[in-house]
Amino acid sequence: MKLLLDTHVFVWMHGEPGQLSARAQKLLVDADTELHLSVVVAWELGIKIARERLTLPEPLEEYVTSRAQRSRMSLLPDRMLVAQARAESLILVTADPWIARYEVEIVRA
Repeated sequence: MKLLLDTHVFVWMHGEPGQLSARAQKLLVDADTELHLSVVVAWELGIKIARERLTLPEPLEEYVTSRAQRSRMSLLPDRMLVAQARAESLILVTADPWIARYEVEIVRA
């Protein structure tokens, strides 16, 4: 199973797992579950920190990166760009040759 985690789930699984349902807890620790994390989560965490609604035990980039690695998560920045380009019928300008593997019109930078 492939799961995309939202911001609350990402924070809770690393600090307050009791906030999660029993089913969610089981899926998140299952070795067969593929976990994915959108860059939107880091963006939302940054907003919460800026508004002083959240404090983290370390800088935001370290917090997200270390926990994503520890939990076998795949970060999805390329897919977010592709999804937005598709949704808004945009042409994506990129220097990343890997993005060409997705179904999106690109201009190589």
